[in-house]
Amino acid sequence: MLHPKGMITIIRDVNSSRQDFVFFVDRLATLLVEKALEILPYSSKTVVTPVGVEYHGRQSDALRICGVTIQHSGSTLERGFRRVINNMPLGSLLIQSDPKNAEPLLLHVMLPACVRDREAARDTWVFLLDGQIGTGASAFMAIRILLDHGISQDKIVFVTLVVARGGGMSVLRRAFPGVRFVCAAVDDCMQEGWLQNGEGINGEGRKCWIMQPGMGHIGDRYYL
Repeated sequence: MLHPKGMITIIRDVNSSRQDFVFFVDRLATLLVEKALEILPYSSKTVVTPVGVEYHGRQSDALRICGVTIQHSGSTLERGFRRVINNMPLGSLLIQSDPKNAEPLLLHVMLPACVRDREAARDTWVFLLDGQIGTGASAFMAIRILLDHGISQDKIVFVTLVVARGGGMSVLRRAFPGVRFVCAAVDDCMQEGWLQNGEGINGEGRKCWIMQPGMGHIGDRYYL
């Protein structure tokens, strides 16, 4: 079994096959969600084993749990989420950058019923899934949407593969001090780049920020 840093090395490698990339993203997603579960509240519970002996363990006190993915890179963590937290509702948000000013645009919202119901939302824990946090614009909007629906900050757990230390994380932590973040790796550098191939205004491209060393466009490498 590979150490998590070995898995990170494989998914960062531009020469890794899609098969290896998908396999190790799924493995890392499973480990991250398992780690995120430690944040939930727990209480003591005593059970009797099949041999008639009492065992003093723990049980989760979380009344409701659901997941929300930020598409489409967040969708790469869904399989790991399902492996660890089975039969839980899973919603999605589609947030893309406006090519004119790089501001986030909310294009699609499909939230679980327990989030849409403000009474239930007060007792709901949300695992927010995204492939990476660079500038943090999409993450900021996604957290804001959950708060607007009545989810409290201390019940939002953001699960992601990699974050940029000098990017939007500092803004997110100041704006939402109660939100917890679970990640596999931290990149120290972000560099200004340029998207072409018709993704900008009139096909001329647009500026963007690229995480370094990064792992490329996670959604494209996972699905294409």
